[in-house]
Amino acid sequence: MHKPDSNMTKTFAVGALVGAVVGAAFALLYAPKAGRELRTDLRRQGGRLRTGTAQTVARLTPSRWRTAQTRHTEEQGPAEKAA
Repeated sequence: MHKPDSNMTKTFAVGALVGAVVGAAFALLYAPKAGRELRTDLRRQGGRLRTGTAQTVARLTPSRWRTAQTRHTEEQGPAEKAA
């Protein structure tokens, strides 16, 4: 049987992440909300996305290649804790 290599798995994960982000963006933009409420939601969601992406990249990147900034972001935790 053919085993999927790690590059193929990473490519799929990145594709799934991009698809989720695009879908979330369209859902937010087409939701019936007031401008101020939508901007607040976009800012909040953007912060969560940044944190989640940084944590995912840090988890998938070998530790010897991680930068100090990535380690710092990983230690801080989700955006909800900062708010």
